[in-house]
Amino acid sequence: MIDTYMAALGFTKTDREGRFTNGVYEAWDLLPRNVLVDQEGDLYDLYVVDAEIKRL
Repeated sequence: MIDTYMAALGFTKTDREGRFTNGVYEAWDLLPRNVLVDQEGDLYDLYVVDAEIKRL
């Protein structure tokens, strides 16, 4: 679910677990323990609670 969410935001997964980049920014520590999921009907919202983000 995290991979799909990040891909929808234009990020690709790197070779390290929980790490994504879009060529401008890198985000890491996007692991299940740091992402909350809210379900309302058929819609899912992800809330990232402890990720790191830096500009490349």
